[in-house]
Amino acid sequence: MTPASRAEQNAVWKPTLLGNAWYASCPAVLQDALLLHGRLRKVSAGGRVFEHGATDHALYCVLSGQVQAYYPDASGAMPLLATLDPSHWFGEMSFIDGEPRSHVAVAEQQALLLSVARADLMPFLDQHAWCWRDIARLAVSKLRRAYQLIPLDAQLPARSRLIKRLWLVAHGYGFKEDAPRTRLHLSQDQLASTLGMTRQTVNKVLRELELQGLVKLHYGEVELLNLPGWQQIMQTA
Repeated sequence: MTPASRAEQNAVWKPTLLGNAWYASCPAVLQDALLLHGRLRKVSAGGRVFEHGATDHALYCVLSGQVQAYYPDASGAMPLLATLDPSHWFGEMSFIDGEPRSHVAVAEQQALLLSVARADLMPFLDQHAWCWRDIARLAVSKLRRAYQLIPLDAQLPARSRLIKRLWLVAHGYGFKEDAPRTRLHLSQDQLASTLGMTRQTVNKVLRELELQGLVKLHYGEVELLNLPGWQQIMQTA
């Protein structure tokens, strides 16, 4: 890729990247390095971005489409961990420690990704060691969110758990606070798997929310309506 075409590519995708609170808070020198060393990767719907145990170690950002993360358990099942939409970064654990992947990442929809190879960015990080702090912030923010979800999923009633999870997904798991998405590509089966509920329970709660004018159900999707109403219901959920 020529410098001119590289600059054009960066100009196209930087607004998407800046939609992520973590990337937007990084120093400009790191923002530029991630773009400079990033390579576009297309993954068709159903294709694997990486497998459990893979050793690619790249850091990824979703530019378009959607990626879902699963964790293969001892029984062979793969509960859904997270839904990753445009501007969401992932893969930072293996990028940081160089260990094999801890989960599976699958393109739920055809996805275009920015892939930053660990080996390509390492010379920059060697010269700008203070930027490791920002890479660490990405991992720690997700760890903090996971700690918040553990008691949430264990203690709250089904309705509150589902409401909070939909709101969390709409806000990109804390990385899109200013502009929540209202169209969530999540099936009821996926929500049930994520929250450890039955599909019947998920359907019952969603139907109640639909009657309240807070959601509209589509095939494989949940649309959030009346965001002021959601902000109000979140205070009591």
